[in-house]
Amino acid sequence: MPRKKAETTETSDVREIPTISEEPSGLGSIQINLAVIKSIVRMAAKEVDGVIAVGRGGIVDDVSSFIKKESGSGIHVEEENDSYFITVRLILAFGYELAKTADEVQRAVRDQVSKMTNKNVAKVDIMIEGVKTPDNTKPEVQDEDIDLASHNTD
Repeated sequence: MPRKKAETTETSDVREIPTISEEPSGLGSIQINLAVIKSIVRMAAKEVDGVIAVGRGGIVDDVSSFIKKESGSGIHVEEENDSYFITVRLILAFGYELAKTADEVQRAVRDQVSKMTNKNVAKVDIMIEGVKTPDNTKPEVQDEDIDLASHNTD
């Protein structure tokens, strides 16, 4: 299998960059645990505007995933024929276009996993589990909302 060449400038030397899927060199093989792929998927999905949580969301899921030491809750990854098949469960923010946000997550996950592992991502399925209002959108009390004349501090 041919090796990929690093992009170079005119003044630098050409050097070879090993890929994950190539034959092992004399140094040994490189393997990626699927939990690492799940972590990449989670981080890529959370970077998309409109994503509140990966998985079912909420503190109960965060605590249970911590107890289980399972960083990929809400993410399923299979590897077949040197490609990844990924399913991501999402909680999206109210007011965002669901299909558009899901499409952005698919692209972000595919691009990030492919870039970091140098393996093909054959499929990214999105399951929208719910829609919530982001916690930081609680109404704030404005100074002009308070009738100072009716609040006597004497």
